[in-house]
Amino acid sequence: QATYVRPVLKAVHVADDTTLEALMETTSKFAGKAVGVLLDTKDPQALGGTGKAFDWKGASTLAARWPIGLAGGLGPDNISRAVLSVRPFLIDVSSGVETERSKDPAKVEMFISSAKFPFDLEHETTRTEAKRVRRESIEAKIAEDPLAGYFPARFGDFGGRFVPETLVEPLEQLERAYWEASHDPAFHAQVEQ
Repeated sequence: QATYVRPVLKAVHVADDTTLEALMETTSKFAGKAVGVLLDTKDPQALGGTGKAFDWKGASTLAARWPIGLAGGLGPDNISRAVLSVRPFLIDVSSGVETERSKDPAKVEMFISSAKFPFDLEHETTRTEAKRVRRESIEAKIAEDPLAGYFPARFGDFGGRFVPETLVEPLEQLERAYWEASHDPAFHAQVEQ
């Protein structure tokens, strides 16, 4: 059994006929070893980069138990649906934002906007409503654990920081200040503008 010094994300390739049970069985083998799973489209010709999407039905169920990353066939036209369906903690995109095999800045910008505001794009909800929904979700986490639960989606359920050690203390001070400000009605009024 391998022991890893750094966090590991396990890539799992999903075929058209992969069942939820098969996904659960495959991913359970990595419990305690990997911090999450990156689901990608299975293709007999390549291990990735095919630009083909897979059916996300099983991914949303799996995401309730594991931090899930999505890859395979993602682009500006389907990323909002993917985010709403699966709630991945990371997204892997490459060919979906390319034109003639080069990154297209306009597609990258459209992809990012679509990934950030799925409520606005898929449900014609205002940004204010999306912020309210996010705030309510965060407030529910705060009620459970005032500090540790505040940033539930930032690094997944298992925490972690990807910053130099010298920045940890200032980052924690910033998090505390933001947490305190987030309980101030004047702060919320300013954020809603």
